[in-house]
Amino acid sequence: MGDQLSDFAKLIKECREKKSDRLIYNASFEHAKELFRALLEEAKIFKLPVKITSGALRLDFYLSLVDDAQKVIDSGAKIELAVLSPESEVNLKNHPFVELLLKNNCIVRQVTAKKKGMHFILVGDKRFRFETDHEQTKAVACFNNPTIGKILDAEFSKIIGLDSMRPVSAT
Repeated sequence: MGDQLSDFAKLIKECREKKSDRLIYNASFEHAKELFRALLEEAKIFKLPVKITSGALRLDFYLSLVDDAQKVIDSGAKIELAVLSPESEVNLKNHPFVELLLKNNCIVRQVTAKKKGMHFILVGDKRFRFETDHEQTKAVACFNNPTIGKILDAEFSKIIGLDSMRPVSAT
């Protein structure tokens, strides 16, 4: 597995450096974290906005990304988060990732009723990772695909415009 991850890390590095439009298929928790970190690094370097939709906002996953997210925010870029599960299923109070965003005036929204939707991270307008099968952590990522980026941006706008979507506050 260690070799696999290092090969995967090499693939990510190559795609980032070449600004490649190659699609990166991945299906593991560790690969997801590796891609999120690389995408957040891109946001930090280029000061790009980040948009995330998540269902469960898994603590073990997002806790590992708090420092990376802080660096993005410190660069001047903003992070927006839309959570597709209601408070009765996913309590955002005391969630370190959410606390970081709210403390730094980032926008966090949560539905009042469970909503099916795509789970993804979009950085700028062409860097992304979106899940094709949430249960199996299967996803596609890319560092240079404005066509899919535009689709994900429209999907994010649609999600945050839902009547059941409410802002989350720090209090």
